[in-house]
Amino acid sequence: MRPSRLLTPLLSLSAVLLSSCGGGGDGATPPASITVVVSPGALTVVQGGSGTVDVTLSRTNFSGSVTVSAEGLPAGVTATVTPAQLTSTTTSAQVAVAATSAAAVGTYTVTVRGTAAGVSAQTTYALTIVAPPDFSLTATPATASVSSTTTASSTVTIARTGGFTGAVDFTLQSAQAGITGAFTPASTAGASVALVISATAAVPLGTYPVTISGNGTGIGARTTSISVTVVAPPDYALTPTPSSVTINAGSSGTTSVAVNRSGGFTGDVTLALQSAQAGITGMFTPTIATGASASLSVNVQASVPPGTYATTIAGTAAGVASRSTALTVIVAEMPRIAIAA
Repeated sequence: MRPSRLLTPLLSLSAVLLSSCGGGGDGATPPASITVVVSPGALTVVQGGSGTVDVTLSRTNFSGSVTVSAEGLPAGVTATVTPAQLTSTTTSAQVAVAATSAAAVGTYTVTVRGTAAGVSAQTTYALTIVAPPDFSLTATPATASVSSTTTASSTVTIARTGGFTGAVDFTLQSAQAGITGAFTPASTAGASVALVISATAAVPLGTYPVTISGNGTGIGARTTSISVTVVAPPDYALTPTPSSVTINAGSSGTTSVAVNRSGGFTGDVTLALQSAQAGITGMFTPTIATGASASLSVNVQASVPPGTYATTIAGTAAGVASRSTALTVIVAEMPRIAIAA
């Protein structure tokens, strides 16, 4: 019977060993570990703006505090984790990402790391920094020359960035009264508008800075400048040399008519002689003055009584008002021919 007394303690020891090893055949206890998951997996932040991602912590056989941090942020970008310490009863945190206006545009890989005594885990998400919605204006050409009778045109181009697609309302601002602008269209969600600049006759000749202002929906005003030079209007003057001709009745005389152009006028001038006295006519060579002068032949019929007559040299040209000047025609009596008796 003694063998049975020895067997009982051995069986008890075997049970203790099996219990300490996990129940005899059920496997070893998993090691302590953690995992972190970020949602969403990609975040877009505007320069000067902010955004958030959520962090979820999972634990396996671990109940200690876990520190959550964000790494790999570009210059000008900061991340604040709330709460930064996850206790045994806390399984989530939020990462607030803020970008300064100087943060470089681009896509970056940010690492979210959870660390604790003896355990750690990490994951990544894509952070994209984009420019804020905005626009800029450019005038082409950026200079304009106008007069009281002529206008100038420029095209204003809208360069849109950061996904801005809103309408832009245009105005022209000038410290000099009398300089105005008309935009076509005055408001657009497109890429450009046409600008026509004009000036009244009261504006002194000179060069003036003018501001083109565009007010973008939800953004505010953006401006560009254009230099406006006000010049004398296109014009011309007529000057006869000599301004008085003496012609015998039944004969003709000549004078030269200078065409003095100004204000950038380069057009042709059609010339004519106007006389209230019948029998006084004129012929210009050429009739249409393309150059700086024309020759005028004045014909006086024999029936015109001797005397002094006022005539007018008139000029007409496209886009310019008619101009005229006076020519005095002195008709002398025809010489008498003496017949010998």
